[in-house]
Amino acid sequence: MKEVFSFLWQSIKKYKIYYFLMILAPIMGSFYKPIVYYAIKMMVDIIAKTPEISFKQLMTPLLIYLFADLVLSLVWRLSQIALWRSEPYVQQGIILKALDKILSFRYSFFQNTASGSLVSKVKGLFDGYTELWAQLYYGVTFWILASLTTGVSIFFVSGKLGFILLIWTFLYMIINYFLAKKINKLAQLQSNAKHEVIGELADNLNNVQSIKLFASRKFELQRLSNKITNDFVPKEIAAHKFHFKVDILNDIMSTFIILAMLLVMIYLKQTNQVTIGDFVFVFGMVFQFQENLWHLMKEFHKLSDRMGDLKSSLSIYKADRSEYNNSNIVLSSNLPSIEFKNVSFNYNDNKQIFSNLNLLIKPGERVGIIGFTGVGKTTLINLLLKIFDLQEGSILINNQDIAKIDSDYLRKMIAIIPQDIALFHRNLMENIRYGNLDATDEEVMLASKKAHAESFIKLLPKGYQTMVGERGIKLSGGQRQRIAIARAILKNAPIMILDEATSALDSITERYIQESIQHLLVGKTVFAIAHRLSTLKNMDRLIVIDKGEIVESGTHDELLLKSNSLYSKIWHMQYSQTDS
Repeated sequence: MKEVFSFLWQSIKKYKIYYFLMILAPIMGSFYKPIVYYAIKMMVDIIAKTPEISFKQLMTPLLIYLFADLVLSLVWRLSQIALWRSEPYVQQGIILKALDKILSFRYSFFQNTASGSLVSKVKGLFDGYTELWAQLYYGVTFWILASLTTGVSIFFVSGKLGFILLIWTFLYMIINYFLAKKINKLAQLQSNAKHEVIGELADNLNNVQSIKLFASRKFELQRLSNKITNDFVPKEIAAHKFHFKVDILNDIMSTFIILAMLLVMIYLKQTNQVTIGDFVFVFGMVFQFQENLWHLMKEFHKLSDRMGDLKSSLSIYKADRSEYNNSNIVLSSNLPSIEFKNVSFNYNDNKQIFSNLNLLIKPGERVGIIGFTGVGKTTLINLLLKIFDLQEGSILINNQDIAKIDSDYLRKMIAIIPQDIALFHRNLMENIRYGNLDATDEEVMLASKKAHAESFIKLLPKGYQTMVGERGIKLSGGQRQRIAIARAILKNAPIMILDEATSALDSITERYIQESIQHLLVGKTVFAIAHRLSTLKNMDRLIVIDKGEIVESGTHDELLLKSNSLYSKIWHMQYSQTDS
């Protein structure tokens, strides 16, 4: 409960004045019905005592009623103004804070967490705040105060009645408090199951192409159905059953207090301890009190549900997985050198990828990384980008340990043309500009031209304003790769990484783009990975990795002269395949 209310306070404290004005409405509203019932009591007593009634005699209770009605209306209108001046901005802050937190997590977090589950939790925070505040604003606060005011008003008529009501209320609240704790736990289980289902659903939508290609629609439907049946449905039913039992108990308790108060009121009237107006007032207040308390418990149970759901979503704030250290270290403006020093790394303490690896890349040197699939070529790049943490050793750029450098600052120094290119569901202009968010339209179009992307962009009906679809699904692999190259050209960073940069291009387009890439690499420190060795033969140095170690190093010609070298074997395998 503490963390939920802490989240709520942190979200609204900037607008606390507006929220005070909002909560003023239910506070004032809780006095409305006791005042109205008291005005009715005054009227009944006047009518009972006076054979001939004049309008003047009824003026006081009428004015009390009209004044209460006017004040209540004004307070609620003021509350509505405060609502629209604050809540939309609070909701905006919640979404932005949640996204900022999630985007600061290490990449390994996203490898082990379904994106749909994360989206569901962010939605849970947004909805949780909205519903929780609604429960406090319209629900719990109002019904607590309404119950108090109706209960206290009964004391003014009869202390005996007030005492009976007080004892019953105390027992009612204690019982429902413990019931609400159970409801909260059940709600958390419900919410976790819901996030899992939404995660599975998102996974299906992200892999819709595979589902269609393998004709596995029925399999996926059955798989999701099994998950819902075995996990989500039992937790939903358990929660509903418990609510059912709670409602029966509360109905019995409510009936008991009504009957008890009725019997006592009849006794007090028979002994002339109350007037007819008192009888009407108290009985109206008893029914109102019972209704208020029933609503209060309903809202309290809803509040417990919302808090359980919100607790589940707040788990994204508990994970201390941030990769950003807010370091102020600034690298020298010189062309960067890169050094891997005694680097050891494995995934989740499993098979060792690198053990005591050492590699020095001089400023402006262009290095090609070669090896069979799975030897760690891409891992080497991911370590440089701080996607993963080293187990041992260090990586230095201009003699500065990158572990001490802010991740955003480091990555701004590195341009990458990746193998797996992900685009936003935005237009082409925005996607290319992602390489340099300050670039003008003219600079974006120039980079596109150099990447040979302009040729296909011009053929599109909306040109640069064409939406590319989720993850760029409307573009071919080669088109996406040219967009990635245009981004790298636009970024113009001192370190360039090419990870199979032209693997999705046809040979003619590749030849044109290779010329652009060669111009792009001038004056930069370069890492390049490619399975087609012909694309790397002009590098200053080639590094061959096998079983987590650097086994060969040299130029294309030097390594080719070594007939027994691994590089020579790979080259001749590819060359003979090309000949055939």
